[in-house]
Amino acid sequence: MHIFKTSIAVIGLLTFLSLNAHAETVTLKYSNYYPESSAISQNIHKPVLESITKGTNGAIQFQEYWASSLHSLPDGFKAARSGLTDITQAYCFTLPTSFNLPHCDSLPFAFSNSVVGSLVMEELYAKYFKKEYEKQGVYCAMYPVLEYTGIISKTPIRTLEDLKGKKLYIPGGMLQDVYKKLGVTPVLIAPAELFQALQRGILDGALYPAGLVIPQRYHEVCRYWTNATICYGAIPFAMNRKKFDALSDPLKKTLYYQLRQANVLMGKLYYDMDRAAIEEMQKAGVEIIDLSPAEKERWVNATASIWEEFIEQNEKKGLPARQLCEDIKALNSKFSAMSMDELMDYAAQNPAKGIITGF
Repeated sequence: MHIFKTSIAVIGLLTFLSLNAHAETVTLKYSNYYPESSAISQNIHKPVLESITKGTNGAIQFQEYWASSLHSLPDGFKAARSGLTDITQAYCFTLPTSFNLPHCDSLPFAFSNSVVGSLVMEELYAKYFKKEYEKQGVYCAMYPVLEYTGIISKTPIRTLEDLKGKKLYIPGGMLQDVYKKLGVTPVLIAPAELFQALQRGILDGALYPAGLVIPQRYHEVCRYWTNATICYGAIPFAMNRKKFDALSDPLKKTLYYQLRQANVLMGKLYYDMDRAAIEEMQKAGVEIIDLSPAEKERWVNATASIWEEFIEQNEKKGLPARQLCEDIKALNSKFSAMSMDELMDYAAQNPAKGIITGF
């Protein structure tokens, strides 16, 4: 931790001197589909915004818009492109046919945790994802990853047989392909409609991060939780190009660096929230189901072909999917060998390059 604190102190001092020299303060519109009062907003999104403001010594401020008050989640790219917002959630799975290689985030067992995944996706962004993402007319602000740590369900899911035919909420893209292999009937609906769909029996359950179950009250209608961290999901944020381009060069550089730190911080906050959530669910009366090693191996084997299918599908389009998959595995191995402190230090000392051209 000493190296991390020292590097942050030095960067903070340089940032302070640079920004004070230019006396620049900019307010960015930040929009989000979560209610402001929700635990996810209070415990993850707001701390991330505060970290950016603090890291820029107040040069970057945020005007916050919550609960889809500016636009819906599916309209994230359009809102950032038009300038309706400056930074917002713009997920590739909301436009599944507009993206190819970015769907690799949901390959089964691609990452060891959300912090590792957040680092891997930013490390690979410039080489593999940037062209497709910027085709939407936006910059990428950050590319964090969360873990779909399990299944909250109305009936117990202990084996592959228990999954067969179940109608589960599964976010779009590669995640749906993975769970089809497990015998699930994937359903994609707006997150705001999920609680009622579970309550009315339209859905049998949902693939969801553990840390969001109680904040979203899904435990009130689903009394079983199956620990099965198979898939991850990237939740990239788009930035309005004109807003970023209008910043002074020193502030561009500082904001770019702070966004790299915000990316790994968001991954870490999701990681911490998920680890604490299982105990909360158990206290709330939810039965926690852990797969046996033999059963987990069955799930691994059932989804293993997804990697080769992803490669073949994209290589036919002339895209370097095989090399991408090799790079994912190599970086996951590299970062998985690091402690959490070492991962945070790495992000501070080695910010990903080229997420925005020139940085």
